[in-house]
Order: sequence, then C-alpha cells, then structure tokens
Amino acid sequence: GFIARSMTINPNGRRSDEHIHANLKVGEMVYRQVNPDSGQEMGDESVVAVREGPLRLEFFQRHVSHGDRVHWQAPVDIVQGMLQELVKYALKAKYLGQKAQVYEAVAKG
Repeated sequence: GFIARSMTINPNGRRSDEHIHANLKVGEMVYRQVNPDSGQEMGDESVVAVREGPLRLEFFQRHVSHGDRVHWQAPVDIVQGMLQELVKYALKAKYLGQKAQVYEAVAKG
C-alpha cells in the first residue's frame, strides 16, 4: 500500500503528486512521483533510509526498475530543513530507538 500526497512546490508553484511507500523491514520511506494524467508512478523514486552501524539517515534517488542510484537534484536547503524538523520531533519523542515514529515524521514531510 501507499499514501497518496499532492502538494504545491514553492517557489515555482508546480503541483506534485506522489505515492509514499513505507518499507519498515529495510527501514525506507520511498516517494514516487505520479503522472497526473495517467495516475501511474514514474521511473525514479526518492528514498529516505534509516541505516545502522553507524546509525544514520541516507537521502538518495534510484531508478525503480533496477534499483541503481541516480543523481538527485534536490536542493540541499530542503533536505537540511527536513532534518531540522526531524531532530525537533525526535527530541520531543525523547527516544530515538522507535524507527516507526521517525518514519511517520518523515512521511508527514
């Protein structure tokens, strides 16, 4: 399953439709752009992954069909803002070991 999300991207005002998939088994939140005309998911997906050894978050984009990573043109300031919000959430939660709560905070964007 997935959560469908639509939003307007500022400052360009472009509408973005996407499906958000959570894979708790591998620790990933996967965001897939959706073609607004066909409703079909497009070829690349953006991933926020929780990794251990050492504990870290990875932000990357990969191609859906073969899983190879591709260049992600996301502005650094957007990722930094997301991380700041995630840290605020984690501090409020008082414990970092609950991966499910971290995934929920990332999904809310």
